[in-house]
Amino acid sequence: MIKGENNFYGFSMLQFGYQIVELLNLINKTNSVNMNYFFKKYAPLLICVFVLACKNKKIGYVETTKVIDSFTLTKELQKKADNTIKQRNMILDSLKIVVEKLYANSVNPEQDTSFLTKRELYIKLMNEYEEQNQALVSEFTKQSLNQLNEYINEFGKEYQYDIIYGANGNGSFLYIDENYDITDEVTKYVNQKYSGL
Repeated sequence: MIKGENNFYGFSMLQFGYQIVELLNLINKTNSVNMNYFFKKYAPLLICVFVLACKNKKIGYVETTKVIDSFTLTKELQKKADNTIKQRNMILDSLKIVVEKLYANSVNPEQDTSFLTKRELYIKLMNEYEEQNQALVSEFTKQSLNQLNEYINEFGKEYQYDIIYGANGNGSFLYIDENYDITDEVTKYVNQKYSGL
């Protein structure tokens, strides 16, 4: 017997339910049986079969934001991004001070080529850094999520989960019993995997 499934003559309950539906479709094609009558009469049985099939699945959910924020790779990449952004901001701040001094010391700033050149450079760098920062954060987020998804898939297979839902706090799930919460286990697992344990 497969863990998490009820078997019925070698079929999982879900497979059994699908076989019933296929049989009903075949009957409908070959005979002129009134399917409306048949479904009204046997719908409760079919619903019970599907409910039983789904009820015996091993299901868990994770609070995705918590797992992402606790993932070591995410923290490392965030620190790396913060350092890069900080360095770029320091360059911009230094250039801004130069531009402000040139402006203050110039009699006619709009005709002062030194001021105009530095101001243009400042604006150009500010725009470039903003785009580069967004691209960097996006790339790091993608890298972290890809690795996280890979580890969660491994977790699901290793611990024989049929379904792992991601609850992100935006109302995707209105209620989930806390017994299905595997956030801490998944967080521990992904960090151990990342650490090579």
